[in-house]
Amino acid sequence: AGLSRSVTWAGILGCNLQLNQQFSGQFMLSGNQTVLARSATSPVNWKWGAGLDCRFSEQSIFSFSVWQEPNQQPLFTGTFYYQFNQVAAAWLGLETATRQWYAGAGWQKHSMRLSFSVSRHQPLGWSPEIQVLFSGKIKKAKHA
Repeated sequence: AGLSRSVTWAGILGCNLQLNQQFSGQFMLSGNQTVLARSATSPVNWKWGAGLDCRFSEQSIFSFSVWQEPNQQPLFTGTFYYQFNQVAAAWLGLETATRQWYAGAGWQKHSMRLSFSVSRHQPLGWSPEIQVLFSGKIKKAKHA
């Protein structure tokens, strides 16, 4: 017996668009494929997603997104975010395709964000999540 040996690659390409002061949009394309397996190489599994964020105030945002995989029902997600102050935020959301809800809280300092979330999936139960995110600005090149 033993463990099966395979290699899988995965990649994501995306963009964010600031439409105006209140609205921003996102688009993502991702793919993964298992290669170097004992059996044949799998086909590439492509997914796409799009979203729209609406800022109601300096503290609150509603985010809506849709994900689609080939031969699957689309996944819709809606999330309400609230920023208590510069470092603390909370969110509550719902995913329709998996019929799960989720909630979380986060802390942000400069370019680092630490988030703690929990979700409840109907057949699978509770799932905790911890994220550490780093962000930065891209410097614009000076033209001669």
